Amino acid sequence: FTVTVNTINEPLEEPNDEWVAANIEGYYTVEEYKAGIRSEQEENNKQTAEEQMRYTAWTKVVDGCTINEYPETLVEMGKKLYTRQAETYAQYAGMELKEFIESSGITQEEFDANAEEYGKDVAAQALVNQAICNAEGYTIGDEAYQEAMTNMLADYGCTEEELISAYGQDNVEQSIMMNRVIQLILDNAVVEEVEADAQ
Repeated sequence: FTVTVNTINEPLEEPNDEWVAANIEGYYTVEEYKAGIRSEQEENNKQTAEEQMRYTAWTKVVDGCTINEYPETLVEMGKKLYTRQAETYAQYAGMELKEFIESSGITQEEFDANAEEYGKDVAAQALVNQAICNAEGYTIGDEAYQEAMTNMLADYGCTEEELISAYGQDNVEQSIMMNRVIQLILDNAVVEEVEADAQ
């Protein structure tokens, strides 16, 4: 092979203003670039913390409830969802579901037991969500629901028909109603902020 070397550049040890202006869109100095990265990281951290808080608050409420009976239709729905997720992971790995289960180091019986547990968890969440909606008078199609739908459509950048076509009517409705319930929980929760350990 014949190779022609056009230029040889030394690696940049520390970015300077000229390099930033030439290579980073929207930034002209190192200080601007550093401030931009910091702001972006802080926003990401804030969103992560908010999502964790929502998850923790919801989980505490569900765990604190007593479920007397798990409707079989909801449990089956959860089991199918669990299996679909496993099938997706299997596809990514280029395997059949059975192979994927074996590669995970569990038996088919253990997988089925995990799916059953997941199904019960899905059922519990649906039951608790519905109970709170009933107690608060939340209904699908009410004013707050329509407002939440408008916000969701703006976030996804699509029409209601497109959203429902992509995710299904039930999933869209349940997502909106659950978000309303979780917001109610957060509005009434006592949140304790703690300093992260210095590392």
